[in-house]
Amino acid sequence: MVPRHHELHRGQPVNIVLKPDQRSGKLTPGLVQDILTRGDHPHGVKVRLSNGQIGRVQSLRLSPSSAPLSNFGPASSSQPLQRNLPKQQRANGTLSETQEAATDSWSNPTRSTSLMDYAKPNKSC
Repeated sequence: MVPRHHELHRGQPVNIVLKPDQRSGKLTPGLVQDILTRGDHPHGVKVRLSNGQIGRVQSLRLSPSSAPLSNFGPASSSQPLQRNLPKQQRANGTLSETQEAATDSWSNPTRSTSLMDYAKPNKSC
């Protein structure tokens, strides 16, 4: 979920997606100079960075020196990306066996997932 309009302010460190990078999802770090969108937007609030670049905010950064996190590809650790998990799982860190197998596929490519991993058992009468 992208940050909301009320969470942004001038001088705040953020990660944005520039227009040419929308397909790849490449994040560009910077400091907010101007907020260009009047309210919330599903793809992110549009901002101008202090270096003049314009893009949509994808995430907030803790400090100006922290590097952007990629939204795509395997995470640097074995943990799944938090933004791809339902709220309950983000809160308590629990994953079902099937979800663990799916998130572990980055580190263990030999394990394949079949449709049977997602099928519900039939109810017997």
